[in-house]
Amino acid sequence: MLEFTEELAMKAGHLIKELREKPLEFNYKCGTELVTSADLKSDDLIRNELKAYYPDIPIYSEESHADKTDFFGPLWIVDPIDGTVNYAHGQFNVSVSIAFAYKGELKLGVVYCPFLEEKFSALRGHGAYMNGKRIYCNQMDDLSRAVIATGFPYDRSKRSALMKRVSNILNNCQDIRRLASAAIDICWVACGRLEGYYETVSIWDMAAGFVIAKEAGALISNFGPEKPELPEEFNSECMLVSNPKLHDKLFDLLKE
Repeated sequence: MLEFTEELAMKAGHLIKELREKPLEFNYKCGTELVTSADLKSDDLIRNELKAYYPDIPIYSEESHADKTDFFGPLWIVDPIDGTVNYAHGQFNVSVSIAFAYKGELKLGVVYCPFLEEKFSALRGHGAYMNGKRIYCNQMDDLSRAVIATGFPYDRSKRSALMKRVSNILNNCQDIRRLASAAIDICWVACGRLEGYYETVSIWDMAAGFVIAKEAGALISNFGPEKPELPEEFNSECMLVSNPKLHDKLFDLLKE
């Protein structure tokens, strides 16, 4: 299943890379969230392949998902383009994210970054890899030397409430990054390029990265409210992913 998912993510990645050389169509979901024709074509490709090889497993995708989803059964979780705004602006931090979950646990994750030519993958209990090489989160223990990533919601009315957290982190770490692709943020923690990442995102943004980061030795927690209606690993609200040395310090700063 992992090899199949890797090949599928790369196939979708190659497609969106080709499509960016042609004129794209642009629309906005809920008036603020950009979606391009490439998002939809990537979604179609992934869904068709998954249905052909695993017809009995439901698919929960950013661009096409049912209102009611059984998160406790077998489930594919798909983001056909994570970093759509980057993609539309000709930037390189763009990824395809595919995860598989079973009985409320995220079991497999693949994040492919076509413009960076980097493939992150992990199978639960078997380690995390980038382009076939084993990866681990770093062990930096000095927060003042740490680089932390975050992101901001498309809804501008919700941004001002986040500034206190940004200030708490920025006043205690070396610097903050905003990559605008949650899947890449999480994978960069997994491979040691970042010490931590926090944000409220959607399940499809973090599912594949969750497995990769866990298998790389990162700690993952939520500094916001619990979501009893979801399996614990599906709680993507107020999510913190970091190396184990700094997790408690970051968690405390974000809870203030």
